[in-house]
Amino acid sequence: MFSCEDDGPNSCDVAVIEYDTSIADAAWALPIYTWDDELTRTADIFGFGLTGDANNLDDDDSCSATDDQKFRRAQNMVTGNADGVLTYTMDNNGLALEGIAQDGDSGGPLTIERDGKRYLAGANSGTSESNPCDFGSVDQFARVYNHRHFIARVLRGDTELDAWGGASGGSLSLSAAAGAIFVGAVLLL
Repeated sequence: MFSCEDDGPNSCDVAVIEYDTSIADAAWALPIYTWDDELTRTADIFGFGLTGDANNLDDDDSCSATDDQKFRRAQNMVTGNADGVLTYTMDNNGLALEGIAQDGDSGGPLTIERDGKRYLAGANSGTSESNPCDFGSVDQFARVYNHRHFIARVLRGDTELDAWGGASGGSLSLSAAAGAIFVGAVLLL
């Protein structure tokens, strides 16, 4: 049985979706990052979420973000990979595309490039920050590698999934946010 207290919410925010028709060319599906060396690697973050400028916060140091529905890419350096969660910190004078995920980016991918190939490493899960748009804010992504066996079972059509230690008795309904990234992913088990 899933428990927010025991399982995090952030380490378990991974889902797979099955669609009636193909939604993505297999060439676009990303393999799962299967190494345990994410720390200090540059990660790309994608999403349609709010945008703003950490250098220009409101007088009360709160976010003043815009919801313009544009697809964006930002980068950051992975600073943690413990307990099924990848983290990074929004740094002042960081990378050229330094950024952090915001409201509306939930479920979006965190990718890492290795030897010239891009891999799916995380699904945006949230933050524990009270003001997640200022410098020093830490963002959290569910580490997809920790869920590779669950994903493989779903893709094989296993209908008796045991995601958190208790039999579910049926197939799981899976969320759309990161699903297109997972569908057809090459699993390196």
